[in-house]
Amino acid sequence: MHLRALIIVSFVAECILGGIQRVRTPCNLTGHWTYTPEPGHDYSWSESKDGDLLCFPGRDAWLRASGKIVGDNVTLKFADKSCPGASPSMPEIVKWGTIDETCSTITMHDVQPNCPTAGSCMYQRIPPPPPPCPTNASNPLDIDWLKCKSHRIINGSRIRILPTSILNRGLNATYAYTPDASHSYGAQWTRDFAYTVLGGAPDLMDEHEVKQSVRYTFRGQRASDGCMPDRVQIDGMSVMSPGGMMPNNGRNPQHDHAWDNGPFAAILLAATANAWPETTRKERGLQRPSLFCELEPSARRALDFVNRSSENHLVYNDINHPNCTYGFTDTVAKTGNLLFTSLLYIDASRQLAGLAALYGCGNATQYGTEAARMAAAIDDVMYDSASKLWVAATHDNRLPDVWGSAYLVALGLSTPSRRQAAMDAIATNADTYLAHGQLRHLPYPTFWTRCTWSPDEESIPSGCPAEGTYQNGAFWATPLSYLTKAMIATNNTPFARQVLEACVADFKANGIYEDVDYGRPAVSKGVLNYTASATNVLYAVKELLAHENAAGSR
Repeated sequence: MHLRALIIVSFVAECILGGIQRVRTPCNLTGHWTYTPEPGHDYSWSESKDGDLLCFPGRDAWLRASGKIVGDNVTLKFADKSCPGASPSMPEIVKWGTIDETCSTITMHDVQPNCPTAGSCMYQRIPPPPPPCPTNASNPLDIDWLKCKSHRIINGSRIRILPTSILNRGLNATYAYTPDASHSYGAQWTRDFAYTVLGGAPDLMDEHEVKQSVRYTFRGQRASDGCMPDRVQIDGMSVMSPGGMMPNNGRNPQHDHAWDNGPFAAILLAATANAWPETTRKERGLQRPSLFCELEPSARRALDFVNRSSENHLVYNDINHPNCTYGFTDTVAKTGNLLFTSLLYIDASRQLAGLAALYGCGNATQYGTEAARMAAAIDDVMYDSASKLWVAATHDNRLPDVWGSAYLVALGLSTPSRRQAAMDAIATNADTYLAHGQLRHLPYPTFWTRCTWSPDEESIPSGCPAEGTYQNGAFWATPLSYLTKAMIATNNTPFARQVLEACVADFKANGIYEDVDYGRPAVSKGVLNYTASATNVLYAVKELLAHENAAGSR
């Protein structure tokens, strides 16, 4: 018998008698891993002798964990009391899974709230993180560091759209740009995406990817009435209302939508068109319409959906059955005429008027007229002489709106004397409005008074977040793009620089969070690596440096 035939016979016999016994190379778990339901979180693991996984931080810094690998079985023990810093009150939780032959994926066999199906969630090996962004200690604004961090957060915020998404049929958009690189939100929010493009484009973002993702948002517009989505998900769901998605994505009985999504969709379109102009398409022989002309009719419908008062043309929210107003206060039930959403409408209409005239599509006159009518009514309806600011709403939560007042001044509304008085009030009483270079929604120590959505909930004291947390008294970097422009416009440029330097210092020392409070009166932080915080501050720093450079050259 030939040698080749002998080998074949031996191989067949071995298979018949029980199969080939392969020797598995032991895995070493040392390296960087991520958990698929939380893809923005990097676990740094170190394996010692005998397969022991040394203590490492869990999803929350206070939740310490350890682990062990035996063969292809991996055991993780969270809140391990032997780990330094483990919570003494947290019970130990043991999870287990199996690692694949490539030593790159651990399939978990337990269930938990963010993984309700056993075997559907995994730890996956990832490349090590890049080195820290280089810093320049001699430059308190450190724009290069801020650009580097913003770029990484923008890239980290992207989630690949699923191939089954119905919104993506024939479009083939690649990514959803989520509000943070920690993926705590996990979908493409209309307002956050607009802020990201305003601060990050064109330098830090890819033109084709962004334009396709903008189209993906507009694909989510409700056909029946033009309502724009609060967010579009990677699975193709278009969700209109802030908060959790209702069963079968039905309408939320408390609040069907947020009034700001229409204006923000228009601002998103304008920001994209301005970042990557297409005014030379005809000269280049391109037949397909520009992105602006393609989506302008949808933007027009989005603005037409917004409810406005017939008396003063300002955005109006029903007192008895309010909808959400501005997404960065989507826990707050502001009713009557609304300041911030009206400003968004004015801003969007002004930008669309200019682009409609430039591209020759859309009714530039209509956009301009609507913006002018609303602007003329702001002072009569919303001004508060006591605070020298403008109120957030005319009925529930009739309180001085710090963000809205800065936005109003940045847009050049009201009179020069009132604009000056408003920003001087903030600059001369900074502790009332700011901490660590970040801005409160309301003057300290004011808090929102109504955060319930139905008359049936009136027995609830306010329904608001705890005082000093989140949208009820924490401090935010997002509005610094408005505040910086407003301070520059009122000759408070040194104060604008002071605020931004403090904010960048806090970013470097503590991280770029959604919101922070270091004890006035709470100690709290929002989501880490929050995109709008990074990009809006980057936008503000660019504005400040451009103004200072222009002033220095005169």
